[in-house]
Amino acid sequence: MSRLRPLAALAVAGAALAACASREETLRNRLALPAAGGSLIEWQDVRSIHLERARNVTIWLPPGYGGDSSLRYPVIYAHDGQNLFVPERSFTKVDWGIDEAIVRGMSEGSIEPAIVIGVWNTADRRREYSPWDLGPRYAQFLCDELMPQVNRAFRTRVGPASTATVGASMGGVISFWLCWKHPEQFGLGGCLSTHFPYSAADSARARGDADAAAAATSTPLIDAEIAAGATFNPVPRPRIWMDHGTLNLDSGYGPVQERVDEWLERSGMRRGTDFKSRVYDGADHNEAAWRARVGDALRFLLPDRDGPTRARRAPSRDGAGSLPATQPWTPSSTS
Repeated sequence: MSRLRPLAALAVAGAALAACASREETLRNRLALPAAGGSLIEWQDVRSIHLERARNVTIWLPPGYGGDSSLRYPVIYAHDGQNLFVPERSFTKVDWGIDEAIVRGMSEGSIEPAIVIGVWNTADRRREYSPWDLGPRYAQFLCDELMPQVNRAFRTRVGPASTATVGASMGGVISFWLCWKHPEQFGLGGCLSTHFPYSAADSARARGDADAAAAATSTPLIDAEIAAGATFNPVPRPRIWMDHGTLNLDSGYGPVQERVDEWLERSGMRRGTDFKSRVYDGADHNEAAWRARVGDALRFLLPDRDGPTRARRAPSRDGAGSLPATQPWTPSSTS
């Protein structure tokens, strides 16, 4: 049997729990992390056999994770991971505050406690988040390499009903596509300010091919898919949140978003139940806008139907969660 290549070694402050805890404290002191509670772990220079560039992965564990070891948690794989938790790291110096949104929802009984896996972007961001370019390879990295390691290292609830993918702009595009093409992995999609206008010309520009960009059409690639007869019929059926604002880049999203909504309904998706599509009047295309409404998306995707619960007791599958709560995974050969 051929030997599978494991995900490359992740450089952390140390392999031991004490070193991991030390790094978390260093992050808190140096970067003034928000006081939402919970804890952060960082895996650095994560490499993939599918992608050229390494990236960091920042993991947020919700308050209470270190308590009852029988509790297991849904998982949110969030793109542009450096923008999620720490304002000093964020592209606009405003973070999403996704941890804060979850903690507020926990206290209200409106959002189920969840683990957040913040996957940082790279210089290939637009290409990796495009389903028509490196997106399929990025999906292989998430599904075949990162997700199994997350499930080994933390007490996750596995399966699409407990696994979300969340992103904004091109991160919204790849989140939508992951639910469409990988429903066995991702059953929940949060697509904020989804850049559905992305075209063949945009794709050529992302590759640095000016000649191809000049010759390419500006038709949104999702429209081309729909016109070619694509159907949205993933099994199991996912639940998807989509939204956009009305200012700047978001101001042009309405028409193509409406066409996507209509296509989903023609495919049998139920508006309000299987998907929501919401317009935020006066909202811009930036982290501050997404910070203001990420809680709305999470209340739809991960509602705490039993009130202010803290997680669920569930048996482990495929060895998931067999390592101590905050221990970073160490690569090992797999036959």
